[in-house]
Amino acid sequence: MKQYRYPLLSALLWLAPLVARSQQLPQRTPFAGMSFIWNPAMTGYEDFWEAGAGYRQEWLGFEQAPRTGSVYGQYPFEKQNASLGGAFLFDEVMPVRSSTLALAYAYKIGPKGRGRRRNAKAGQLSLGLMATASHILIDALDLVANQPGDPLQPTGERAKLSPNVGAGFFFRSRLGGAHKRSFFYAGAAANQLIPSDLVFRQTTPTPNFRRAFHGNATIGYRSAGEKLIVEPSAWINFAGRNIAESQFNLLIERPEAFWAGLTYSFTQTVAIQLGYNLPGPEAGANIRLGVLGSFNMGSFGPARGLGFEVMAAYRVGQGR
Repeated sequence: MKQYRYPLLSALLWLAPLVARSQQLPQRTPFAGMSFIWNPAMTGYEDFWEAGAGYRQEWLGFEQAPRTGSVYGQYPFEKQNASLGGAFLFDEVMPVRSSTLALAYAYKIGPKGRGRRRNAKAGQLSLGLMATASHILIDALDLVANQPGDPLQPTGERAKLSPNVGAGFFFRSRLGGAHKRSFFYAGAAANQLIPSDLVFRQTTPTPNFRRAFHGNATIGYRSAGEKLIVEPSAWINFAGRNIAESQFNLLIERPEAFWAGLTYSFTQTVAIQLGYNLPGPEAGANIRLGVLGSFNMGSFGPARGLGFEVMAAYRVGQGR
């Protein structure tokens, strides 16, 4: 039997689903290649296809701390001005585990063709749709209660399959390859358009989830210099009428070599990422390896501790 190290935090984690609408989706990763998981209009918006995986562990030192894993892929059909993407996400914030399968489609309104045949000075608007199916499990088997028999204490295991849909748009002011031209971009999306609640049991002690509207918005500018790319951006996540999280990012990358990034969240969490690009076995291919470390600077910092994230991806066709 497992016990939580911090009783107050564990109590808040247990009671939150009973009393409030709150964030129910995994936190967005600062690794930019996975952004289409939160905004389907960003699926394959660059001139490459990519497949990868990521893993995040939060609150190191806190037993049963939140963790998230993902496997994803995206592919642009340039002649059709469309892209397809898919992802599998596993998210665990005990006692809740969720496994989600997501399929994304984006249609791009703008010049067709490839490489030099396209008008590089033209902008592009992408419209995206996403379908998801989530398996959500509440597991109370490892809980050790201070007061056994408490009517608010969940018991046993309860599972629910929940489908949903999302939609979004994304605009970039200029085409011409990922590493060749500067451009401005902005986008917004809604992740849960079906408002149905998750009812595991009509009465307590098993908690039910009241579904909240989830949305996000992003804005940024990619400045492409002779050797370096500098990209400041902001990303805001909404849960219901509240801002669940705001991220401010600064990314610096030398194409085909390395990248580094700094992220600050309004939750007072600072994250630093470092990455390296290895040449792939075929022309125009890269193997991207990244690592990220985070630390909360607020009053909960000593309790939450450090966090880390790793990613690996195979990318083909970049910068054509």
